[in-house]
Amino acid sequence: MSNFFGELKRRNVFRVALLYLVGSWLVLQVGEILFEALALPDWSLRFILAALLLGFPIALVFSWVYELTPDGIKREKDVDRSQSVTHETSRKLDLAVIAVVLVGLAVVLGDRFLAPADTAADEKAVPSSTPDAVEQDAALPAEPTPGKNEVSPAPAPDDSAPAQSVAVLPFTTRSTDPEDEFFADGMHDDLLTQLAKIGALKVISRTSVMEYKETTKKVPEIADELNVATVVEGGVQRAGSRVRINAQLIDADTDQHLWAETFDRELTAQNIFDIQTEIATAIAEALQATLTPEEETRIGRKLTDNLEAWEAYRRGLRLLNGISPDDYQRALLEAQRALELDPDFAAAYSVVARVHMARFWFFGSDPADRRKAWAAIEEGRRIAPESPELDIAEAYYHYWGHLAYDEA
Repeated sequence: MSNFFGELKRRNVFRVALLYLVGSWLVLQVGEILFEALALPDWSLRFILAALLLGFPIALVFSWVYELTPDGIKREKDVDRSQSVTHETSRKLDLAVIAVVLVGLAVVLGDRFLAPADTAADEKAVPSSTPDAVEQDAALPAEPTPGKNEVSPAPAPDDSAPAQSVAVLPFTTRSTDPEDEFFADGMHDDLLTQLAKIGALKVISRTSVMEYKETTKKVPEIADELNVATVVEGGVQRAGSRVRINAQLIDADTDQHLWAETFDRELTAQNIFDIQTEIATAIAEALQATLTPEEETRIGRKLTDNLEAWEAYRRGLRLLNGISPDDYQRALLEAQRALELDPDFAAAYSVVARVHMARFWFFGSDPADRRKAWAAIEEGRRIAPESPELDIAEAYYHYWGHLAYDEA
């Protein structure tokens, strides 16, 4: 056994392993910064991590089988021991490890101390609004009297946080049923989308708020980290054919409610979209954000009249956040299911298009996938020419399909 470990040391396998791990750490640090700047999907970094993990044993095998010589890379068994330069290679590997660590520290420190003060509140353009399925048993926030609508004056402007800025925290659910968790995440995503349509509001992106799911931090602390003046908390509870949704808008400075409401409704697609519209409108009013007629029309837009179709669509969006061909295939099936239930569900075509573009980008660059994506976009445009969901899908088509950055 000692001879085996001695041989591992002589062939620099340990040093290669260390260099690979340190190098992977540096790649992930740089990737986290660049992926945000380039508005790449949430799962892009996980894809890189998976590739690095797969490459680790390959690197170890390569360092065991091959040796770097003055004449190039040769199989270790073909190198005369008297001519071996592994001792020189070990010194070079040590220097490489030190260099990578120094570069990594420079990247981390540079990102922390040279970034603008409001980096935490920057919108992260995420291609998917899919929720992450995280199980939780957190209780719903304190509820106001049902039917009582409490509206307080908007908060005064803050030196750092714009008065009309808001972060919508992930909704909670009392149920342990994964489907109810998924439903709550879908409501949260759609409310974020509704609020983002109001130009007067500064709405923090889903990517930034999702880290506060199941958090124990207080609202003022969260607001300070996200640089917002207000925070929305909410909860969802389903019981048979009814749904109960409560939401509250909280002033970050005083930790007091500016608005709160509880909605008890029959569980239908119409009611789901109506509740989202009512919440978005109430928040805008509480923050004294004036809606244009166009914005009022946009936030009142419903995607479908079919609840099952909406749920299938939401599942498809969630699966788009995966990284495997199986995830994309299941997302496509969910989108097709949504279209079977509602052939005029234009947003479902955006999921179809994005599935094909993900396949094109990550798995083979088959032109047939690109053509199918464009066909889905055109079919969706026939139903809803101004659909923002199709705008996102078309952005992927231009970016992943043609590297046409301006169009994307």
